[in-house]
Amino acid sequence: MVKYTRAKKQAIGKGLVIYMSNFEKKFGKYALKNLSLMLILCYAVGYLVQIINPQFVLMLTLNPYEILHGQIWRLFTWILVPPDSLDVFTFIMLYFYYSVGTTLEHTWGTYRYNVYIFSGFLFTIIASFMSMGVVYLLADGTWTAEQMQGFLTISSLMF
Repeated sequence: MVKYTRAKKQAIGKGLVIYMSNFEKKFGKYALKNLSLMLILCYAVGYLVQIINPQFVLMLTLNPYEILHGQIWRLFTWILVPPDSLDVFTFIMLYFYYSVGTTLEHTWGTYRYNVYIFSGFLFTIIASFMSMGVVYLLADGTWTAEQMQGFLTISSLMF
């Protein structure tokens, strides 16, 4: 087992900060300002879609089974899927998202907040595909395609 001294850990941390700063110099101009408000507006669009056609929201969820069968838009549209209910607690949650998100954006900077949010999106997609792999391993080939699709649709609603 390799043991790192405090100086070595600090050097690694400084290296990551320098690397992140170099990336920020190159790509910082592409960072989206006020990303928290954009995410809340995505939820608003999702609620509008849910009111107009509730079944269509199921076409937007992050379902790895369907993505592997050609429905590539699900990699991006799952962000539009709103929380289940629209009540006072949802508005409190959305206000909390906005408040914390704008505070983080002002504290960290727009670029680093964008990296934080988009890496969260990426890791959520990776986790959904990993959960599909676990289901395939546990199912041991005994599930039908319909059972697998049903399970993954239910699990995609949790993401």
